[in-house]
Amino acid sequence: MKEALKKIIPPKSRIIIKTKYVPFFAIIDSAVTKLFFWRRSRWYKKSIARKIEKRGFRRLNLGCGPKGVRNWLNIGLFPNFIYPYGLIIKDESVNYLNYDLSLGIPAKSNYLDSIYSSHFIEHLDLKQGIKFFKEAHRILKKGGIIRTSCPDLEKYATKYVKKDKDFYNNSYIKKFCYYPEAKTPGEIFIAKAYDGINKHVWFYDAESLTHLMQEAGFKKIEKKESQQNQIKDIKEIEPKYRAIESLYMEAEKI
Repeated sequence: MKEALKKIIPPKSRIIIKTKYVPFFAIIDSAVTKLFFWRRSRWYKKSIARKIEKRGFRRLNLGCGPKGVRNWLNIGLFPNFIYPYGLIIKDESVNYLNYDLSLGIPAKSNYLDSIYSSHFIEHLDLKQGIKFFKEAHRILKKGGIIRTSCPDLEKYATKYVKKDKDFYNNSYIKKFCYYPEAKTPGEIFIAKAYDGINKHVWFYDAESLTHLMQEAGFKKIEKKESQQNQIKDIKEIEPKYRAIESLYMEAEKI
């Protein structure tokens, strides 16, 4: 259907529709959704869970950015003019759901095969982190896997104490620091810890993430290396270049 419309509608007209009309109707849709369906309601969350089940999604990429991956449902909080809130939108073979994960994860219990979350947990504090992993434990089926990555507190701290300037002068470490004024190892370390620009609110290490997962009910918890795990197509969803600063943790629901 989408390809047929491309043949019928001229490219210039498609651009006008995408840039002018779609954002307008997305704003209207969001307003109606908030007014009549109250997105914080339990009913609303269950309705989205039914949509996920109906579409056959068994793998969720949670807290994703604008670049999702195929064969996963990519859930993030996007501006409504990009993707209307609460709707599963397919954009160039990639499925997105604009949803506020602080309200919980909209999927039924004991259902999912896999959950992936890259550099999202640091946007949650300790209390919110425990809630997130409890939700993940609830919706995974037995044998289901959750894999999460984030900036590694232990790695940053160890490199700082050892005065490892090669680490702090690495181009990727500087790229991941959102304070261009930060030049010294100490400044870059603190910039990562207090990254208000990127809305980081916590700094986790393997011990603290293990604690959060245990509090949520996970028993089998392991620290992993980049792209080393049980999830299919891991190389498509986990970029290797983030390994220099990242901690990778994986847990199985048993």
